[in-house]
Amino acid sequence: MSSKYPSAGIMRTNNYDIGEHVHRFAAWAASTAARASTGCRFTVSAGTKIIEDSPLYEIVKDPSKLPPPEDFDVAHREWRNGIVKKTKLFGLTHGVAAKLINCYLKASLINHQSSVDKKIKAIHPPVDRILLEALIKNDNLQFGKVLGTGNKIPAWSKLDSNAYENIIEAIKDILNYNTKKPSKGLWEIEEWWELKK
Repeated sequence: MSSKYPSAGIMRTNNYDIGEHVHRFAAWAASTAARASTGCRFTVSAGTKIIEDSPLYEIVKDPSKLPPPEDFDVAHREWRNGIVKKTKLFGLTHGVAAKLINCYLKASLINHQSSVDKKIKAIHPPVDRILLEALIKNDNLQFGKVLGTGNKIPAWSKLDSNAYENIIEAIKDILNYNTKKPSKGLWEIEEWWELKK
């Protein structure tokens, strides 16, 4: 019986497993989200290459390599610094690098079974205008204190390292996040993230 779709010329490898499957989806999702900024455009394949050249790829293959919650912020800064340094030609900022990291980890590691794990709770949520607008509107985040911008919403794609980290600290305050005792996961701030109709 002949097939309508012959497989001649299509090479298959034995390397496609659930880890690779999750990686490909997460890399696509993260690259698509991070390249949404008009100030920093790149292809999905370029975003995937950035991820694969970072420690993130190894973490998704082996989640036990995720840093402990108390070390997560330092590791996140190192990942951002590494990505920004390697991608100077793209004009990638800490805000865009953070979106790439956070969406990749969100899509690949945060799920129903893992959401109670202390390491997973430490993963930063993706920061964007939708989330920041909702937090300001509901008076959860006072940017006058946090960033010195009054009620003006900063462009996530232009955030430098300090501004990004200040936003994450404010989110932790809202959630009463604590690495030493049971607390909400940082992903739970996305309760405020709603798609606009």
